[in-house]
Amino acid sequence: MNNLSQCPHYPTCMGCCLTTLADPEAYQDAQLYFEKQGMILPPLRKGSAIHWRTRAKLAVRGSSAKPLIGLYKEGTHAIVDISQCSAHHPKINEGIALVKEWMRKERIEPYDESAHQGTLRYLQLAVERSSGKVQLTLVLNRPLPHVNLLYSHPLWHSVWVNHNTRKDNVIFGKEWERMAGETFLWENYENTAVAFLPQSFAQANPEMFTQLLVSLKKQIPPNCNLVEYYAGVGVIGLVLADRCQSVICSEITVDGKSCFEASKAKLTRFPGEHISYQIGSADDLLNLLPKGNVILVDPPRKGLDPKLLKALQTAENKILFYISCGWDSFKRDCDQLLAAGWKLQSAEACLFFPGSSHIETLAVLKK
Repeated sequence: MNNLSQCPHYPTCMGCCLTTLADPEAYQDAQLYFEKQGMILPPLRKGSAIHWRTRAKLAVRGSSAKPLIGLYKEGTHAIVDISQCSAHHPKINEGIALVKEWMRKERIEPYDESAHQGTLRYLQLAVERSSGKVQLTLVLNRPLPHVNLLYSHPLWHSVWVNHNTRKDNVIFGKEWERMAGETFLWENYENTAVAFLPQSFAQANPEMFTQLLVSLKKQIPPNCNLVEYYAGVGVIGLVLADRCQSVICSEITVDGKSCFEASKAKLTRFPGEHISYQIGSADDLLNLLPKGNVILVDPPRKGLDPKLLKALQTAENKILFYISCGWDSFKRDCDQLLAAGWKLQSAEACLFFPGSSHIETLAVLKK
């Protein structure tokens, strides 16, 4: 199905704003931007239009008799139920159906924002592709004594509870509790097993992310010393490790390191002592810059942290790989890097979110 308007939830669900896999406006803007730098952007990389999403965060509202699980309508807090979403991996929709059945049977009340009452606020469902099982997180406004009634179904990889009693729109609280099942969800990228906790960031479109990793692996200089900022659980560094002499991954979150260490223990083709993980913000870990002749950054949509951006402008590193999920912030950062003497060598764009106007960009800059 290439026409996304065939999804039963289109157009009331705002998850898809485009009906086809036509090149979004952001890609057209990217073509013009790189053309001004004397570069022709290759065709936009695209994958499947359906069943690509293996991770979903969904709000839970309605009532225990008629639960609604889905996304907010644009500009409102009214829920559009998307239990048959065409973008979802089929196992996510299966999981939604099981949770709804459980809510009706056990009379689990969804969260009511206006009264700050009710129990179940959000769901997160993540598919482990190798097993076809789903890591389920229930975000609760108050304790729930009979979560264990969910455990027995073979769909679940694990069941987690996140406690969130805040009165704002933040999805997750700080407390996580594993109720049943395995600790880590494992995903395989380019023959590299990578561990994830439910609070870990992970790409929702593994098909397209793998294509990006393949491109990176072809371009990374052999036997380089790689320093990666905004590494998450270290997926990219782990996948590229066998091409490098050394790898240092860094990230601000503590849980990322536990996933990284579990994944590192499974590496069979790279000496473990040459790949490490540092905890801290990018701005606080500028001391890592001199340790790499190749720098890789994969920042959030806001772009590079100010101190890191400033340090990169005068850094002596030879190559910079910039992976961007925010096109406007990438243009801002890239303009400053070019003005400081970096030169664009290549660029490409991927459609990680079919039906959206969003693109993921990989640019290579050299001194």
